[in-house]
Amino acid sequence: GLDRQNRGDYDGAIDDFTKAISLKPKASELGDVYYNRGNAFIGKNNFDAAISDYSRAIQLKPGEYEYYYNRGVAQQNKNSFDEAIADFTKAIELFPGFAVGYNNRGNARMSKNDVDGAIADYGKALAIAPRSTDTLYNRGIAWQAKGNLDEAIKDFTAVLSISSSFYLASVNRAVALLEKGSLDSAIADYTHALEFKTDDPAIYYGRGSARQKKKDLVGALTDYDKTIEL
Repeated sequence: GLDRQNRGDYDGAIDDFTKAISLKPKASELGDVYYNRGNAFIGKNNFDAAISDYSRAIQLKPGEYEYYYNRGVAQQNKNSFDEAIADFTKAIELFPGFAVGYNNRGNARMSKNDVDGAIADYGKALAIAPRSTDTLYNRGIAWQAKGNLDEAIKDFTAVLSISSSFYLASVNRAVALLEKGSLDSAIADYTHALEFKTDDPAIYYGRGSARQKKKDLVGALTDYDKTIEL
């Protein structure tokens, strides 16, 4: 089952895990089988079945932080954010150094418009894993949502210092710079993003807007034409 799951054969994996369950292994092993079948259901985007299996796994092995975390991910995919937060919180209680748990709880809180709670969680994640580009980016988005453009720009800059190809950080820094009136810097960031993502009309539109504000109408029209083409 694990081999099939690793190869992306989720149906085959589910069949094998179901067979393993029918053989009634001891409780500790049965918990792992339900957990792994839940992972296979996640691979098929069957979140209800995944949650059911993770819940069975938790009943059998309540001390496994991964079980709560994965159930939280499934809940998050169902937009059940309160349930996701509860599961991520339990995972963190079991493993206080779980940076990814804090990050995902922050994402769930952002989905509930709890921006301050999200920023706090991202900060806790970064205290554990300070070079996590995903968490730095997520916190930058949260700062942007609060209107704190300077802090957002700091986080996006930190992302790009670690991974210059993280084009979304470049795009969102450009948005923040444009809002602050730093037109040349915004244009440079949009241009940098286009080195890695050439088929996103929003990037051309953003650069066109910045160029228009600089009175570069020829450049703006070129970007708007590309936006329409895409």
